[in-house]
Amino acid sequence: MKKRNLSVILFLFLCVMGAQAQIKLSSGNQVYWYNLLSAKSGVRNLAIGENAEAGAAFPIAVVDQNVSDPSQQWKFVAAQGGNYYIVNRKSGKQILASSLAQGTLNATQLGTDEADKGLTVEEIEGGQYMIYGTEEDGVVRYLALQELSSEGVVLNKKKMINSPFAWSIQIVDGTGIAAITEGDVLIMVKERQIVVENAKRYSVTNLAGVKMPKNAILEPGVYVVTVGGVSKNVYVE
Repeated sequence: MKKRNLSVILFLFLCVMGAQAQIKLSSGNQVYWYNLLSAKSGVRNLAIGENAEAGAAFPIAVVDQNVSDPSQQWKFVAAQGGNYYIVNRKSGKQILASSLAQGTLNATQLGTDEADKGLTVEEIEGGQYMIYGTEEDGVVRYLALQELSSEGVVLNKKKMINSPFAWSIQIVDGTGIAAITEGDVLIMVKERQIVVENAKRYSVTNLAGVKMPKNAILEPGVYVVTVGGVSKNVYVE
């Protein structure tokens, strides 16, 4: 599997205020896990994950999406000033708003620094988002899908849609809380059972499309819950 290094462009960009992402924050036993997918034109199903290669120079990689892989799952926790800590499910480490200089590109770091100010997640348009943070040198740097040979790019918010700076945020597990938010519907995972509240008609299938009994004790993995024509992936541990 070919992996691409996830880096941030060394370029100062004056932010235009925009809509914040509609992301559910995790707190206590209420946890939402997301995949962060590249929204670049011509790129499909590439997700941000921890770099599993032994001795890898870069702690984060962008690889083929695997919704059941905890190293590709991230939760959003409240940070300072409306920012987010984006925390990995497998390691518990967060994407830091500080990076390692690598020429024209900076390598994004992972860690558990409580003094880190977190990252801003701002909607561009059409369900695509930009993710950025201000580092110690005062420069705003953005998560971007870039090869190391890439040159710096002048950022323009209007042109960021479908660009290497654009990301989509897809929920894959709403353990213990609502994963489908239409009306009062709640989807919960309790002791390997998927429980749907406030919906009389719904279905649970595995990724092969096989319908599961509603009260079944499920094997670990990803299941699709459909309510009123809306489907969500739910991860059972």
